Amino acid sequence: MKIPKSFTLTAMAAFVLILLGLALLSLTCRAVATPTPTPPPPPTHTPSPQPTPTSSPSQPTVLDLGKGAVCDVLYRRFPASAEIIPAEVVNSNGADLMVTIAGSYRRVSFLGIIVPGDTEDTINGLMAETEINNLLPQSKAILLVDDPLLPGTVDSLGRELLYVVADGVFVNHRLAGLGLAAVVDGEAPACNTLLLQAQSSAQLMLRGVWVP
Repeated sequence: MKIPKSFTLTAMAAFVLILLGLALLSLTCRAVATPTPTPPPPPTHTPSPQPTPTSSPSQPTVLDLGKGAVCDVLYRRFPASAEIIPAEVVNSNGADLMVTIAGSYRRVSFLGIIVPGDTEDTINGLMAETEINNLLPQSKAILLVDDPLLPGTVDSLGRELLYVVADGVFVNHRLAGLGLAAVVDGEAPACNTLLLQAQSSAQLMLRGVWVP
């Protein structure tokens, strides 16, 4: 039996197509089976841990004053020659303070400022008294600093006039800055400029006695 020539050509073409299909399928499977290599991530620089800085807590004291030649409240620094006297509050009545120094009772007040409680300004006097009582409660340990340029100042009531420091707060300066005291220009020469700066700030902000 003779096979027609057209049938032979058709069979050969089909065979070739099958081979091509199988080859294409093989390539496709290989592409799927072989994953594309993922490039490694770039190296990351891990900084070496730095030690956490530790800061020593600042001590609320003016005993370590350094060698300052001026009164500097930011650094709790008074002139190096200033006498610093540890004391304890017995009671405070506005600007009138009763303290004990080495077991001896002393009556003191604030050098370089006039507190409204010593005048007729009742409202600001009460505000000043409240602030002073908060800063200087009974049995409070404080530091008293005599002005080295004008030591031994006493007012007309017999009170020793001193700089008062409580928990690192320069109380004379704070009262002037809050407008709860007026600066007596020249009475506290070592800290006069600083006190006047505090008063100028209170005047600018219209605080306390500087309210119109």
